[in-house]
Amino acid sequence: MARGNIMVAHDVVFQTMRAQTWCLLVVGGWLLPAVGVAQTPRLESTLPALMDSAGIPGLSIAVIEGGRVTWSGAYGHLNDADLTPVDDQTVFAAASLSKPVFAYVVMRLADRGEFDIDRPLWEYLPYERLEGEPEARDITARIVMSHGTGLRNWQDGPMNITFTPGSGFMYSGEGFVYLQKTVEHVTGLSIEALARREVFEPLSMTRTSYVWQDAFDGNAVTGSDASDQAQGLPRRTEGNAAHSLLTTANDYAKFVIAVMQGEGLQSETVGAIVSHQNVARRPPRPTPADPYIFWGLGWGIQEGRAGRAFWHWGDNGAWRCYVVAFPERETAVVYFTNSYNGLSIARAVAASVIDDDHWAVDWIDYERYDDPGRLTRRAIAAAFVEGVDAGVRDAEGRYAVDPDGFDLRLMRNVGQYLSGRGMNDAAVAALELNVTFFPDSAASHEQLGEALHQAGRYAAAIVAYRASLAIDPYNPPVAKRIDWIGSRLAVERDPVTVSREQLERYVGVYGPRRVTLGDRGLVYQRDGNREYDLIPLGEDLFALEGLETFRMLFVGEIEGSAEKIVGVYFDGSSDESVRSP
Repeated sequence: MARGNIMVAHDVVFQTMRAQTWCLLVVGGWLLPAVGVAQTPRLESTLPALMDSAGIPGLSIAVIEGGRVTWSGAYGHLNDADLTPVDDQTVFAAASLSKPVFAYVVMRLADRGEFDIDRPLWEYLPYERLEGEPEARDITARIVMSHGTGLRNWQDGPMNITFTPGSGFMYSGEGFVYLQKTVEHVTGLSIEALARREVFEPLSMTRTSYVWQDAFDGNAVTGSDASDQAQGLPRRTEGNAAHSLLTTANDYAKFVIAVMQGEGLQSETVGAIVSHQNVARRPPRPTPADPYIFWGLGWGIQEGRAGRAFWHWGDNGAWRCYVVAFPERETAVVYFTNSYNGLSIARAVAASVIDDDHWAVDWIDYERYDDPGRLTRRAIAAAFVEGVDAGVRDAEGRYAVDPDGFDLRLMRNVGQYLSGRGMNDAAVAALELNVTFFPDSAASHEQLGEALHQAGRYAAAIVAYRASLAIDPYNPPVAKRIDWIGSRLAVERDPVTVSREQLERYVGVYGPRRVTLGDRGLVYQRDGNREYDLIPLGEDLFALEGLETFRMLFVGEIEGSAEKIVGVYFDGSSDESVRSP
């Protein structure tokens, strides 16, 4: 692993090295050993090896004692293509670390009497997506910030409540969106304007925003997904309280310090934020950590050997992060990554600087970087990247030595990794091996069917799905997939022709979705990601070339153009995007 330059200025250290981007922040004085320049050799010896083992190509770190940054550093590059090194001004996606910042905004308003966190949100702003749920009238800001709404994390269209608000725990981004809309309605300000007034400007967080800023150009990280493929940061023009925050290590350090010290808040407000407001039980998947985890207002609460801590994690797929802070000991650690693998070393990093049980790491339950199954999976996947024959030999050799080390998920995950890299033939070969290893498993045949489907080998996919049904006839989703693929085969045999005049009706922007018309027909793009050619299955229904699990239905008409897109998914779910003005 090549190292970049190291610059030392007083007790601030910036280091660059090849890897995917991480941010680590340490606050206070309970570190092992003492924090400061003397800690640099230990971090240098630990972090590079962890990142290399986990497949994380970069990290940025800031250490704070006594309310000031005493050590900071930056490792790696913005991405593997752009070798610009990460520095202390590099912007990261904070994912769900957006929520604590917004909760701080809400509590600031409450302190001034401008917003009542115990008044039902419905009294401020009825929410059309909850019109059919009478119990929604009881949801308050306190219930939202402690995840007691009964709303799922994310849901398309009209929402339903799974339990009486305030009577249980269910982590919910949708709850924060409702609270955001309510606060914006009450104040007349956007979340970005509110956060700038209440947080960013008072705390001098100059590189933080809920929306994309032109100032971030040239020094913002690129994410890396589950297949190690680059994902650009979304350039959002509307903020989302649950997940759209962009920030730097040094900026978020200022926020954590403010919460720990109660800056800008009444003392009783700080106490409420870090107190037990709700349990944190997630049936049907209890964990040994459950007795030690609760929820406050915007933060998770952890009880351990080092005392009470507030914490949170973030997961936007290719961007993952984690923070834990011990107010009584004035100690905290937070890191941001632009890697799908970012949370695999959460315990190792936290434990290297804070001596505690770290129950929250167990509670979020991400696969560890050194998990034996993960190491085997990555080794097999790497062999397949070298070539299909090499991958097959590697997998067969490992299976022959240790068949008990294989389960249905291992080769399935290898196949998904390869498919994500566009290596569909290799994915098929991996999942054909899985059928060989587990011939009597309906799931192994189903997984092979999925890989063949994604590779565009429709007839073979149907054969694999039928083999799955022969073992497990009571699997309606597999039967539906056979029908789904059948319609695609029919179009291959007898292509559908749609007039250019009709296609022009569908051109437009539908929220995050954009449809254009080229020489070959319609082209689809979402959130600035890759483009897909649309293949007509009918006059208003289209498949996406290269994305076999999603279809688009154009619905309605406004002034001669389609009114909205209904996205139809392989699993039977759907969502809608209305045409933008």
